Formats: sequence, C-alpha cells, structure tokens
Amino acid sequence: MHWVFDEDVTVGELIEIQRRLARAESAFESVVGTLWAAGTLQKRLAGLTDRQIGQLLSDVVGEISSVFGPEMTICQHAALRLFRSAAERLTAQDIESAKAVDRVPKVRQ
Repeated sequence: MHWVFDEDVTVGELIEIQRRLARAESAFESVVGTLWAAGTLQKRLAGLTDRQIGQLLSDVVGEISSVFGPEMTICQHAALRLFRSAAERLTAQDIESAKAVDRVPKVRQ
C-alpha cells in the first residue's frame, strides 16, 4: 500500500482515491486509508474558493444523487449560495465557528 500524494494530484483524483480505499478488501486499508485520504482531501478543499466548492459539491453529489431526490435540491441550493458568496472564501471567524460546532443544527418548524 502506497499513500503518498504529490501536489499534482487533483481534488477529483483524491475523491476517487478515497472512494477506492473505502472499497478496499483489507479492513486496515479501508479504514486507515480512507481516513488518511479524507484528511488529505480536507486540506486541499480548505484552499478552494467558495465558487470552486460550490461547483465541486454540485458535480460530486450530482453524480450519486437522483435528480428528483431531496439531496439534489439541497445540494443545488447550497451550491447556489456558495456561487453568490461575496467574499469568495471563508473568514477566520467562519472557520473557528465551524470548529466549535460538531453537528448540524436542527431546523425549527
């Protein structure tokens, strides 16, 4: 098993590597490899703009979701919000707030 990625590996390639590792026959490679790939992908995603994240979200979720499912509606809404982002990036305060929250807030009805 060889998990060294150079800086030329694209985000799309990292996504495919993580998917492949998640399906690995070896439990060790599946668990540890997937966690490692996810961490590497997370670092790479941190350097993308909001628009790039929105496009990635739309592309990746669009590949695996039904066009008529709620997942696609939510994904499209999130992507459009990111495309409208004025700052084109997260602020330091946004990042700290995200670290402080460890779950998705419940929607009040």
